[in-house]
Amino acid sequence: MNIYLADDVEQARAGETEILVNVFAGSERSTVDMRFGNAGPWTPLERTVTIDPQCLRMHEQSPYLDQTVLGKPLGEIFGWKMDYPSKSYHMWKGTLPERPPKGTHTVTVRTTDMFGQTWMGHRIVRIR
Repeated sequence: MNIYLADDVEQARAGETEILVNVFAGSERSTVDMRFGNAGPWTPLERTVTIDPQCLRMHEQSPYLDQTVLGKPLGEIFGWKMDYPSKSYHMWKGTLPERPPKGTHTVTVRTTDMFGQTWMGHRIVRIR
């Protein structure tokens, strides 16, 4: 999974700060929860259909493939150029808790797939 979350968040704005998760091979039968800190409660995340931010970032760098090296465009040398990314159906979103304590914290994301297998990912966030 990829977890998208700002590295540094103001305490007063934490409750408005979005966390976005791309659960690889996730489906409508997956459950996805997050936990702020090591002992916080598990909070369900909401399934959403959107473009993965990393895919969009890679697409935005596609113009570099128009540059030429030894008279040939890089896109021709590499044999591909990235299309505009499509929306993903395996994304989940939520927000951080309201006014969490200041400091550095772990955000854990847990997903359980349709076969009952559970996977976890972690992200560090600083609350100031």
